[in-house]
Amino acid sequence: MTGSNKGKVLVAHPSIPGQLFGSSVVYVYEDTAVGTAGIILNKQTNYSIRQMFADKGFIVDDVGCVYAGGPINTRAITLLHSEEWHSQNSTPVGNGLCISSDSLMFEKMSMGNQPHYWR
Repeated sequence: MTGSNKGKVLVAHPSIPGQLFGSSVVYVYEDTAVGTAGIILNKQTNYSIRQMFADKGFIVDDVGCVYAGGPINTRAITLLHSEEWHSQNSTPVGNGLCISSDSLMFEKMSMGNQPHYWR
């Protein structure tokens, strides 16, 4: 590919096989000469948001599910969210979006301090 794909949404070609990348929709949040990073947006897990927060010691009413963001670090929890909200290590990634991945985000969100949009 030529040029940067940062900030773009990539949709897998129908002929791409495999459970992870087949039919995937990926938001690319970094694309440099060193490498490219993105988050898969459309692969639901059997893990609920309620359970994820409970595992961190917080209670939430959200009945949604957690999405599998990618194959690299499956134990990391990364939040893609609207830019008006910030946590300890929020990083702007373009198109009015940020990425956060820290323990404080669970506490803030469990107290009702949530981004307008997040996954």
